[in-house]
Amino acid sequence: MEFEFIRNTLMGEYYVKCSMGHEIVGRWLQDEVGNDWQKIEQVEQLIVQALTNPQQEHFLLG
Repeated sequence: MEFEFIRNTLMGEYYVKCSMGHEIVGRWLQDEVGNDWQKIEQVEQLIVQALTNPQQEHFLLG
């Protein structure tokens, strides 16, 4: 999966571009997570959990 994180320095907003087939992940990050630091921390924790235990299913309601 290829991705690119872009920051609009004038507006302070972030955007995500993902490779074809993964665009929904970028859209979810922009729309659901955005600049909410609590949700960002939850996503980071899920990534760590997924890396340490890849056989277990992990999810975040949104």
